[in-house]
Amino acid sequence: DAPPVTPGLMVLVLDDQAMVRQSMTVLLRQLGCMVFSAETVEQAMAIARQNAIQVLFADQRLCGTGTGIDAIRHIRAIRPTITAVLVTGDTTPDRMQQARQADVRLLHKPLSLEQVTDVLQTRRH
Repeated sequence: DAPPVTPGLMVLVLDDQAMVRQSMTVLLRQLGCMVFSAETVEQAMAIARQNAIQVLFADQRLCGTGTGIDAIRHIRAIRPTITAVLVTGDTTPDRMQQARQADVRLLHKPLSLEQVTDVLQTRRH
């Protein structure tokens, strides 16, 4: 059987909640990914500059300035081929429209193993 996820896939998790970052990091590492995590847009951008990040999971609501969509725009400027996923607990039509306009896949919390695996398997190259 082929592994479900490319071993060593470089994934960045952006979330201002430490518990969310930790649980996503554990899950992604179990799937064979190399995981980086960031609490702020600035940290995420610094990581993206220094590492060939392939997939980004960004929470929409971040403390301080900036949103997940802002972060995705900034990181796409650094890594244009990145697969970006906006993660949110917000199910309003506005949020879905924002994600569509930004050409970002939207997933709702809590993420399932199947959703995460699907993102990693179907990422755009």
